[in-house]
Amino acid sequence: MFLAKYLHSFASIFIVSAIYSFVNGDVAAEYQNYHDLTVSLQAAARQHPSLLKIESLGKTAENRDLWLLTMGKAPADEKPAIAILGGVDAYDVAASELCRRFIDSALRAYGVVDSVTSILDRLTFYILPRVNPDASEQQFAAIKYDRVRNSRPVDSDFDGAIDEDDHDDLNGDGYITLMRIADPAGEWMVDPLDPRLMRRAAPHLDERGAYQLLTEGIDNDKDGAWDEDPAGGVNFNRNFSFNYRPTEGAGPHPVSEMESRAVADFLFSHPNVALVFCFSQQENLLHPWDVAGDADVQPGKPITRVLPKDGKFYKFIADQFKRSTGFDPPPPERGYGAFPEWAYYHYGRWSFAAPSWCPPAMTAGDTTDVKVKDDPLARERQLLAWTMKNAPNRFVEWSAFDHPDFPTQKVEIGGFVAGSLNPPSLTKEFTAFFYQLAAYLPKLDVQVKVEATDQFYRITATIINSGYLPTCSELGAKSKWLRKVKAELILSDAHKLISGNRFYLIDAIATVAEKQWSIIGKSGSTVKVIVASPSVGYVEKEIRLD
Repeated sequence: MFLAKYLHSFASIFIVSAIYSFVNGDVAAEYQNYHDLTVSLQAAARQHPSLLKIESLGKTAENRDLWLLTMGKAPADEKPAIAILGGVDAYDVAASELCRRFIDSALRAYGVVDSVTSILDRLTFYILPRVNPDASEQQFAAIKYDRVRNSRPVDSDFDGAIDEDDHDDLNGDGYITLMRIADPAGEWMVDPLDPRLMRRAAPHLDERGAYQLLTEGIDNDKDGAWDEDPAGGVNFNRNFSFNYRPTEGAGPHPVSEMESRAVADFLFSHPNVALVFCFSQQENLLHPWDVAGDADVQPGKPITRVLPKDGKFYKFIADQFKRSTGFDPPPPERGYGAFPEWAYYHYGRWSFAAPSWCPPAMTAGDTTDVKVKDDPLARERQLLAWTMKNAPNRFVEWSAFDHPDFPTQKVEIGGFVAGSLNPPSLTKEFTAFFYQLAAYLPKLDVQVKVEATDQFYRITATIINSGYLPTCSELGAKSKWLRKVKAELILSDAHKLISGNRFYLIDAIATVAEKQWSIIGKSGSTVKVIVASPSVGYVEKEIRLD
């Protein structure tokens, strides 16, 4: 709860991840800012022009490009694809690094490792390593905080002024943390189990608050509120149409921003995308989304839970992910207008999301005997326990500060700093997982049987899906956006179709589907059966009529 308050103050969602141990310090020292990331991505594209293309989906308010990397053997847009997004939670610059390292690993392995070569020959990866680059750049600024809002100016407090009450680094340490202000009317209390943490008092448990909890700053515009109109405007991961609510940081309407609009437009214009993965605390690989019951799926009622036929696939892949990473965090708080849910419910694709890292579960001696499931500070305790052992400078101990806005009250500044996690490298685990996702995708083949009686021919096409996932999700089959598998019989003028449709659209093929046609034709002539979908693949068989 304390950490949620800390990051909510920046319209954020919990924790910032990192890849390397940077015990001494600075996100900027271990990760690539926009300029360096751009240079490295452009260099990779120059070195591997037949496998990697870089292009911009548009310019942000601060004139940064929203980079798209297309990886795979040409023609890229004619093959089934996986889209991978980093920076959905803008403070998570580790996700950008994981995207970059996956690209580098795949390019080095192509032509050397048969399995990787086969994947890049058969599939395309669309990789957007940093989808909110203006906000992510705050991790590299002189004053750092966990910003998630883009740079379009917004009057957050509706007072006619824009960005007039930003955060202030009062103690001069280069970070924006928290202020706890002694106040008998406050809603917050010091955690009785660890005085470094704060949580909301629970009146039903006879608890009383003793503090206000604010982000570090002063009341710049003298309106009685603190840091209520910081720089920037809209959170990418609150600006999508599924379960959208016009809350602070969500934007005036869904996909109102350059960043979210560019991503949505790109995805809708690429029907070959079969699956979407993004790095996000709004995850479903550690805590799979709820599966719908009969009462949840009714005509005319919006679908807000995973459809039953899809649920088993989400659970299986989540189990595989948890086994490979060892992640075991407490459940996330669900947000509104989140990208991962939009990708399933409104875009109609398989959608998976996971954080780039989680602090490990606590061991004996790390904290009290409070059970995680009952503990409102479970995430904060895990993070603090790991931080104190591995990077204690990532937490600012509470210290008194003479605050001009609270001259008669005790004010202390402290808490987790921006970029507060420094996990070990997970490049290998995520790279392997991306390859595994590729292996899970459907893979088509077709076997054709012809039965002849004089000039009458019955043609039976057995369509085989040898992948783990069906050719589309149950929700995708209901969607108007996803192009279904088309099974088509190609005839010449010498043939006449006497039964069956020239083509069939098939909702979903889990393992096998069968279609039949009857025709009149001449012995020795040929016909074709084509089975195809942009997001599944293309296969054709030519058959001689004997």
